[in-house]
Amino acid sequence: MAFGADILFPRSRGSEWTTLLDLHGRSLDEIADSPFDLRRSEFHPAGAQRVSDGQLRGWRSDLNRWAYDHAFPAPLNEKMRSKWDVALGQRLLDDTSELAEGDNPAVWCWLATHLLPHFVLYRWGWPNFVDGQAPRGRAPWARFGPTDKNGLLMARQRVLVYGADLTRRASEQEFQSIQYRPAYGLDRRVARVVLETLVDAVDDPDSNYGRQGSTRSDDADDVCVELRVINSLRPMCFMSDQQIRHLVEATIERLPEIRDPRKEARRNATKYIDGQEVMETGTGGSTSVPF
Repeated sequence: MAFGADILFPRSRGSEWTTLLDLHGRSLDEIADSPFDLRRSEFHPAGAQRVSDGQLRGWRSDLNRWAYDHAFPAPLNEKMRSKWDVALGQRLLDDTSELAEGDNPAVWCWLATHLLPHFVLYRWGWPNFVDGQAPRGRAPWARFGPTDKNGLLMARQRVLVYGADLTRRASEQEFQSIQYRPAYGLDRRVARVVLETLVDAVDDPDSNYGRQGSTRSDDADDVCVELRVINSLRPMCFMSDQQIRHLVEATIERLPEIRDPRKEARRNATKYIDGQEVMETGTGGSTSVPF
């Protein structure tokens, strides 16, 4: 089901995640058809044609049938997570590419909280309990929130920015290492060239990237941190694709000298897991060092 440009979707008021507190811990099947009330939802005031209750429920039914055809809710390993991310991102993009507010995080916050929370939970799980209770505050609920960390919006935007083929090849850390450097990561062209160069280095047996005692995850972060410094002096938005590629390749070549000074800092750094600050010894999904 594809929506036209004249359709307006409901938007978050900023604290939608609180509606999930009472649902915390429930199974995917229990929340796959969660109730919602459009009469209590907020829309852009200038729009005349709002999406109807029936349209949203019909869309969710279509997406649920699609999901079951893609092995939902079977457990996800690393390879299956990547496959699911691309498939979901492509489906969401196909259905919402014409929406006037298709890039609005507030819209995806409402969708993640009220219409499709089971898709977010399938990929990211419930936030960890704090003192035996569902966590409070926006950070633990970032995958449902009104930012670019929203789980549905991330899947859609990655396919939109990078394309399905490149998205399949990249790791979660590579995505995050670029995303969390907005000085250049917000430029879609620059971000795409940087990511493409990184994943090409993975396939190059002569490359330093992810080798010589280091990991692909750590090297992605080191390269992107170094690019942030370089970008402050020589903005990549003014470079050609080829110049950006050469710059990333040169940075990868310098990885042996970049890694050592960061080892101690990384060892003691606070890391972020799904929007929550934890120490290096914490457990959870992929991490990103906030240098």
